[in-house]
Amino acid sequence: MPEVSDRRINVYLAKIDRESIISREEELIKRVSAHRREKIGNMKNPSVRTVSLAAGLLLRYALERELDKRFGIKQIFDYDISEGEKGKPFIKDLRNAETGEDILNDLKSAAGYDPGIEFSISHSGDYAAVVISDSTIGIDIEVKNDTRFMVTNRMFTETEKNRVFSAEDKDSEFRDVWTEKEAYLKCTGEGISIPLRSFYMDMDSAEVMRVPDDKRERGSRGKGVYTPEDFLGTGYYITTVRPVSDNLSLSVCSKDIKFILDIAHVNDL
Repeated sequence: MPEVSDRRINVYLAKIDRESIISREEELIKRVSAHRREKIGNMKNPSVRTVSLAAGLLLRYALERELDKRFGIKQIFDYDISEGEKGKPFIKDLRNAETGEDILNDLKSAAGYDPGIEFSISHSGDYAAVVISDSTIGIDIEVKNDTRFMVTNRMFTETEKNRVFSAEDKDSEFRDVWTEKEAYLKCTGEGISIPLRSFYMDMDSAEVMRVPDDKRERGSRGKGVYTPEDFLGTGYYITTVRPVSDNLSLSVCSKDIKFILDIAHVNDL
């Protein structure tokens, strides 16, 4: 792993109290963005609705703390989210709830540059996580196992398969690898548009190694089969932790080569 420095990335992790959120849904849904409310409104499964609402509430909680810590902004604000071409979300509007003042523009004017408010959200099982940064970022968490390791065998690189099957705790190692892949795809905004077998995180450097797009279809061995020489560095780096127990993996991807995670455990949304 590369040597870490004082560069810190803030992660907010919450265990979802489903009963509490369900009982207060009408009140709580007013606190999330219009983008999140629309998504929740289209969900038919009550459990899925609850988790999505919890993730939206955690994002608001994280934004409130980050705006205070980074810029000293304490006033109540309204905000909205939009999505890029490939679905990567971003904050498109951030305003003072009382005056309607454009907070983002004010921050840019005061700093003389775009200070950047990047975020990423993930949820799995009874947990939700949000990461906030001033540069492009991606997060993923996972609690599920790979039944009979079908995903591992079909979607992982040979390097990752060896990593999983040689591990003492294969289920936890699978979750680590899976979240690394998801965090990278969220960071780049590519989603599942590229094969999962075409990239992996190097355990020594923590850098994501990837087959260049022009070699992806064929590979050195043909038919999309890759050799180690096919994989090149991307300039994206990943940190993976198990913040609660070995049953929960959390990965963050960033273009910063040296970073450590500050994880805040949130008890009340």
